[in-house]
Amino acid sequence: MSKTAMIEDSVYLIDTRFWTIGVAAYLVGEGKSALIETGSAKSYKNVLYELKQVGANLDQIICVAVTHIYLDHAGATGYLVRELPNARVYVHPRGLKHLADSSRLMENARKAVPESLEEFGEMIPVDRSRLVEATNGLRIELGRSALTILESLGHARHHIVLYKNRLRALFAGDAVGMYTPEADVLIPSTPPPDFDLEKSVSTAGRIASLNPEIICYTHYGFSRDADEMLRRFKEVLREWDDLIKPVWESTQSLEKAVDVVMSHYSSESERVNEYRSSWDLRAETELNVSGYFHYYERMEQASQR
Repeated sequence: MSKTAMIEDSVYLIDTRFWTIGVAAYLVGEGKSALIETGSAKSYKNVLYELKQVGANLDQIICVAVTHIYLDHAGATGYLVRELPNARVYVHPRGLKHLADSSRLMENARKAVPESLEEFGEMIPVDRSRLVEATNGLRIELGRSALTILESLGHARHHIVLYKNRLRALFAGDAVGMYTPEADVLIPSTPPPDFDLEKSVSTAGRIASLNPEIICYTHYGFSRDADEMLRRFKEVLREWDDLIKPVWESTQSLEKAVDVVMSHYSSESERVNEYRSSWDLRAETELNVSGYFHYYERMEQASQR
């Protein structure tokens, strides 16, 4: 069952129906509009269907923005822009070349997660003339409203968020975690190789300074209590650090660290599984703990220089 829904006037959550982890895109604007996130390559037909279901005029979508270039966020971009003749694609400057030529990105994915490629699908490139560097502070005009881009490092070196000032709505990608509204569970998204704890905390502070009311998560859904969610995000980052770092310092056992985190959050895990039973939460936890391990290794190496 599709979860596509109106959040506010001129803002729709678009269900890409990528069931494993849940991926939301967002349609923003009246008349001239923006599509934030595209989902995986295999989701593009679902996205087009859901856009038509909410009455979107594809010719009026002038912006496609991806918060970062991971396959679940940007994988469908090349397919969708073929159906959106007036759209330009906004992506962090570090990610732009990978949308223009996705071969290296796909090669790395085949090496890192070969078992997932059948699920995600194959990206295709976006014509360079349609790509725009989404630099910090850039405004994207959408007729009577606008989106502002904020560089948001911590999760990835090529991550942006977008802010709609009139509605005080933040489109967060993975910058401030993954949220399951039905279970009211927020977990960090801290995969290697780019996760940086201090940058993630700093990004959350910069976002809070915008005074948003609504946070729209790519994974998955939204909250109307942005202050509380940002406070919880910073808290959970530190909690994971407190749980994982002693294991890394004593044994560097990834399996043990995952066990510690899963045990600490057992009740939250059970609540998430009630609503997202297809999501392998242990595998997700292992990925995120690996990000902390990678971060500690970088910090140790830097201290020895």
